Amino acid sequence: MESIRQCGVALCIVLGFSILSASIGSSVVRDRVTGAKRLQHISGLGYRTYWLANFLYDMIFYLVSVGLCVTVIAAFQLTAFTFRKNLAATALLLGLFGYATLPWMYLMSRIFSSSDVAFISYVSLNFIFGLCTLLMTIMPRLLAIISKAQSLQNIYDVLKWVFTVFPQFCLGQGLIELCYNQIKYDLTHSFGVDSYVSPFEMNFLGWTFVQLASQGTVLLILRVLLHWDLLQRPRGHTAIQGTVTFSKDVDVEREQIRVLKGRTREDLLVLCNLSKSYGGFFKKTTAVQDISVGIRRGECFGLLGVNGAGKSTTFKMLNGDTPPTSGHVVARTPTG
Repeated sequence: MESIRQCGVALCIVLGFSILSASIGSSVVRDRVTGAKRLQHISGLGYRTYWLANFLYDMIFYLVSVGLCVTVIAAFQLTAFTFRKNLAATALLLGLFGYATLPWMYLMSRIFSSSDVAFISYVSLNFIFGLCTLLMTIMPRLLAIISKAQSLQNIYDVLKWVFTVFPQFCLGQGLIELCYNQIKYDLTHSFGVDSYVSPFEMNFLGWTFVQLASQGTVLLILRVLLHWDLLQRPRGHTAIQGTVTFSKDVDVEREQIRVLKGRTREDLLVLCNLSKSYGGFFKKTTAVQDISVGIRRGECFGLLGVNGAGKSTTFKMLNGDTPPTSGHVVARTPTG
């Protein structure tokens, strides 16, 4: 009965670490929404360095929580998680769960526009992928034990391997397996039979450990490599060309002619017919239209205009936060 009660402890651990990983994973959404991530990139921090450093810091923070959890388990001597090699297996299972879950959350961070929404979504997905899949496998297993029906056992075996693609299920399934292993040992030990199975055997939790480690490695590599900015082809040194648009301001028209004719050798920053439009197939809203200007070395410039004139959109295109609809920007490195 004590081992059965510890199954409830296993579910509590799954819930706790689902919330913990969600709170850690939502931090990258906050960095992107507040502009902190973009500011670091503009300052020279590479994308790969950002994700690897962020993952390293989050893992250290996560492992501190794992250490505290394992300490509590050891202090209260929860037999299902402390007997023989079970404590080491529990610590490894919790650590690999974070290793596999954090890159998964990093990959999903792009679809959220708020860190609060990301946190709630991560928690909800962890519950669905963790508890719901766990219940879907526990029920056929219990019914198979009671009725001795081989068909139910086959359903359990299939679902158990299908759901291993979810790190949340691997964590819950691994903890339940430790409890089940302890129950078998307690029932047979009084008859002089040692039915304990090492959790590190491949036919027990060994494949779960391999699955979590493989998922974490693959997802982290995808997160480091598949960044949308890196997938864009570099424009290189595009020739400055285009057509002059009529303007009521003589200075604006003169500057546009200068840029389009290529008299920008002394300019460090050149905007050539830069435009940005938003909208779908039926309606488009032009935020920036045909800006052409060259900024020389040592010049300090600013954009003036009423609300909605396109000042913020122009700077977003300059720092790479938003791709332009047409036109291009040339940024040269100062020499001398």
